[in-house]
Amino acid sequence: MTLGHLLRGSSFAVLLLLSACGSSDSGGGLLDNDPGTTTPTLTLTGPDSVASGTSQSYTVTALDAAGDPVTGVSITLSASLGTLSRTTTATTTNSLGQLYFTLSATTTSSSGTVTAVTGTSSVIASGTVGGEALSATKAVAMTPTVFQFTAPLAAAKLAVNTVQPLVLQWAADGVAVSAPVTFTATLGTLIDAAGNAGSSLTVTTDSSGFARLQITSSTSGAETVTAVSDTAEFSATRAFAYVGEPAAFTFAVSSPISATSATSGASTISVKVSDASTNTVAGATVAFAISSAPSAGTLSPSTATTNASGIATAIYRANGGAGTALINITVGSLPVQTATIKINP
Repeated sequence: MTLGHLLRGSSFAVLLLLSACGSSDSGGGLLDNDPGTTTPTLTLTGPDSVASGTSQSYTVTALDAAGDPVTGVSITLSASLGTLSRTTTATTTNSLGQLYFTLSATTTSSSGTVTAVTGTSSVIASGTVGGEALSATKAVAMTPTVFQFTAPLAAAKLAVNTVQPLVLQWAADGVAVSAPVTFTATLGTLIDAAGNAGSSLTVTTDSSGFARLQITSSTSGAETVTAVSDTAEFSATRAFAYVGEPAAFTFAVSSPISATSATSGASTISVKVSDASTNTVAGATVAFAISSAPSAGTLSPSTATTNASGIATAIYRANGGAGTALINITVGSLPVQTATIKINP
């Protein structure tokens, strides 16, 4: 074989190789058209924090290896803290490859009571995309929110016809919130700093996050004040009562009793105090004193304070002495009343 034959054969082989690979200008060469390696993805997006007692919206997105949305992927959701709920009844991704849900910074007890929670929740979304089992995790901080009354105290007894402070504090994650809050009272009259008065007023919390009003009532009775934020996202209530001066009282005794019986030889004297509006008066002082009785009889206590129902009690014990016991009852400057207890031998 001649040298010419060898060169012509080598050139033909090179031309065949270049033809198979394509030229650098064709855009179809193996070296210039390698797509690389891609895989399906599952992502979880949404806010990094949720204010305690509120909720935020989140999205799970499924994409195939080419980056296109995948419809019908079944998504499983879990959260280490807080409450998950789906925005719709769907449990699979839609035509955009997405599934929407909400995360609430709350927990619900077996009795149905909803309680705000704080801390960090680990939210996990998982599903199978393109034959691959995938999951996405997001840490969500559940930040403390304060939306509460600081005055008056819960279950406080406020005197009628006196102006009392009504204060609410609003803060989120330790930062004061300045925004409108609407207050509503069931019995009393609300008064703002400008002198506006009514059973319902809207006041904007100041730079320190406080809304300061006053409240008063000319009528005694139970009161509930409700505060609602401008977006209705937060609410708070405070229950207390207006109490008038004692205007009247009634009493009841168990009689007759047995002087020789340990169980029936005691008589309970119950006194109920009310104000001019016939509402019961809590915190009133009632004095008990033996006017006359067999020498063995005892009475305790000598003074008592009415409870939330306006009632105070004392017990007379016969201790073996038969006859009649007369017990004087005194409430403030009201006329003294006398209870009669008959004591059988």
